[in-house]
Amino acid sequence: MLAWAIGWQELAILVVVLGGILLPAWIFGGGALLFVGGRFLAKAPRATYWRSVAANAVSVLAGAVVAGAVVGVAVAVSGLGSTATWVATALALVAGLAVTWWVIRAMLAVPFAKAVLAWLPTAWQLILSPAVVLAIATPPLTKAAGIVDDTACAVRLRRIGQAVMTCAARRRFTGGRGPVTLADALRQLPPDFPRRCPVAEENDQPAGRKEDYFVHAPEGFANRPQVIGCDLRGNHPDGTRNVLYSDGGVHKRSEADFQAELAQPANAEFAKALREIEGP
Repeated sequence: MLAWAIGWQELAILVVVLGGILLPAWIFGGGALLFVGGRFLAKAPRATYWRSVAANAVSVLAGAVVAGAVVGVAVAVSGLGSTATWVATALALVAGLAVTWWVIRAMLAVPFAKAVLAWLPTAWQLILSPAVVLAIATPPLTKAAGIVDDTACAVRLRRIGQAVMTCAARRRFTGGRGPVTLADALRQLPPDFPRRCPVAEENDQPAGRKEDYFVHAPEGFANRPQVIGCDLRGNHPDGTRNVLYSDGGVHKRSEADFQAELAQPANAEFAKALREIEGP
């Protein structure tokens, strides 16, 4: 899923940088600093370089596992609210450090207080390495989040399309007339069904808009291929739209391609209704 969202090339670069550069620096660089701390601060006779490297690797891994478990339990219990997130982070940090110091104490055969002293030169790992990881990982993950939002927009429009089909079928059965609109479709969906495009919502654009989708399905639309819905102009910063078709499919279109489709005779009624909402 991540590879699909950010691209195989970016994922490969991320793996190479994290696994091929940062991880060895974390293990061997941190091990060297632990050796310095163990030998000169904690005065531990067992603090050889390779034992320090092993202790550093094991302590970091154990601390990360425990910290992750704490965060997982805290999120499961309290959710992802801002206060709960801060509390979970603080508890994870304390738990992770406690396990880290316990591993150092055991592997270097020193008292707990001296294990903390031996660890002190490696404290940069708490600040520098996460900052580097975030700096490298943020751009591709941001791109992935944007694609996920765009996909969620298409899913919502597809749900609206299913409601349009239901409404149109009922009209044919009861002899109802007129086009199916967004309001008609929403009456077939749960009251809390989201009416905003996730991309527009994330970027808070356009401001003040309550509904980001448009539907106009003319009578008899099911008998010919045509556009019956879309998300509104300005929802997506890249200028694209998700477009709903009479077969229930949703496809992403550039604005130029979308306008070319609207120029087709089968879409004339939809194009006219959309211009009344968006303007020319």
